[in-house]
Amino acid sequence: LDYISASSTFPSGYGTLGVTGGDGKMIVGSVGSVLSYSTSLTENLNKAPFLNSLAYYTENSPALSDPNSRLWEYRNIYSVVVEKSAFGTAGFGKVEVNDQHNSPAKNGLKYSAPCDSIVTNTALATAKAGNQTFTNSAQAVVRIGDAGIDDGCSTCSVGYPYSSSNPKTSIIFNESEVLRGFSPQAAKRGDKIRVWYNDEHALALGVRQVVVKTRTGTTTHNFPITPLNANPGGAIRPLVGSTALTGDMAGTDLVGRPMYPALFVTDITLDPTSKSGDWQFGGTAIPAHAVYGTWKAAFKTVDKTRTPERVTVELDDDPAKNDWNLGAGGPVPPGLKNEGYGTEVQWNVDELGLVPGHTYRLYFMVHDGDQNKTGGDSGQGCLNVCYE
Repeated sequence: LDYISASSTFPSGYGTLGVTGGDGKMIVGSVGSVLSYSTSLTENLNKAPFLNSLAYYTENSPALSDPNSRLWEYRNIYSVVVEKSAFGTAGFGKVEVNDQHNSPAKNGLKYSAPCDSIVTNTALATAKAGNQTFTNSAQAVVRIGDAGIDDGCSTCSVGYPYSSSNPKTSIIFNESEVLRGFSPQAAKRGDKIRVWYNDEHALALGVRQVVVKTRTGTTTHNFPITPLNANPGGAIRPLVGSTALTGDMAGTDLVGRPMYPALFVTDITLDPTSKSGDWQFGGTAIPAHAVYGTWKAAFKTVDKTRTPERVTVELDDDPAKNDWNLGAGGPVPPGLKNEGYGTEVQWNVDELGLVPGHTYRLYFMVHDGDQNKTGGDSGQGCLNVCYE
């Protein structure tokens, strides 16, 4: 017998490997008998592009929206090669994984989503003696939602536009590619929801002014909005202009979407397909809690001298390009496309009213800085988040 190796693998697509560093814990006999060992985690972090971004990827494994996600091994794999003498006259016994989780936030955490399917965890042992190779395997069936398996936080599909009796579901979003990344997929108290924007024009932070023209005169209404006093800039609790969503003073585009970066929250714990909290279904628009990078403001004209009245939305001039220099913002995920104007938008998890143990669909909406397409240049995206 030359060597024995063993590995334990979860099927691809179930869960992510969030880490705090180091390898999976293994109980061993004499450490000298362990010839080598590895995990999918170390394999991921010891190769490009993750090796050069350890501070980012050791906190959370890449979201599926991360362009590097295709290079990440999402299966949990533990491999050990043990010296044959370690087994003595008793021979090889068994391989046992006593504890496994997909991130510290998911350790021991069970979600209450419907358990309508199962997955199989397969452990495979391989031994070689001379020219002969011996293998043996064992399987354990696990229901989705048990053992800390991520049962909905890995993927999120926006789903719009589509035709329905609700006219909002068929509204087109022309610029969704400006939303370059989202994080995290597992959250706890004190965390921040992060969205990275990049385009050839600066992000629209909101409507700073509304001009209403009537046959009897013109009135101008100004709304407080945080200016970009430095480039890159940063603002906690940024003022986003008019937050009204209806009427002449609405800080919205031509089809009623908020011009400011907005977050909509839906609890999908019991119904993973629910979109009840989205803008299309009357959800509450939550303005950004922080913004870093570059941005600019919009101004709106409501012309009531026409029949029907005419509404136009225009943007201020772009500031200087900042690329992905976000100043005091967090690190930018590697590989995100750069078109000149980068922004990180944040929301505080503690202020979203989330319930521990629940899973949420976070739906994002932003506007870019030219608004030259029918209905306005707006982008949408979503992220499923498991809350500890």
